[in-house]
Amino acid sequence: MTKAQTTNSSFQTGDLLRRDLSWYADHYGVYLGRYQGQEWVIEVTRVADQPERAVIRTVPLQVFADGRPCTLIEHGTADRAALRRRADELLGDSGLNYLLLGGGDGWNCESAARYIASGVRRTAQGEAIDRAARVGKASLLAAAGVLSAGLIGMGVTYLKHRRRLPSTVD
Repeated sequence: MTKAQTTNSSFQTGDLLRRDLSWYADHYGVYLGRYQGQEWVIEVTRVADQPERAVIRTVPLQVFADGRPCTLIEHGTADRAALRRRADELLGDSGLNYLLLGGGDGWNCESAARYIASGVRRTAQGEAIDRAARVGKASLLAAAGVLSAGLIGMGVTYLKHRRRLPSTVD
């Protein structure tokens, strides 16, 4: 379910939004609703002078969109208290660590936005890496099986056709 919009009051509180950032990346946020005549989005972004750190902030939808279309990715919870609780949980006592792929103890904009919207931490990058790892693991196991079968076959052939070498004892 995708719907391209620049600004649109048809978004609902808790909606997970995506906008193109560049040819190779997207930016994610969670729609919070209207307040004082503007539509607001919560987003996670890196701290400029500390790229390993991130900040959670609310910005007008127009600022989040930055002149580009926003796409509705999925509906999250409309419970504003749950959205706030999850955002506070991300910040914790020591703040938020930023990691481009959003794994381990680091968060990126997508993993944080998905967590705030739905309570589930996941990213497209992380899922692609997991799939590649599973395919790689299966390929590695298959290659190991082929190699093992080849080595066993060579050993059987050697044992079957070996010739005894003459003794060179003087």
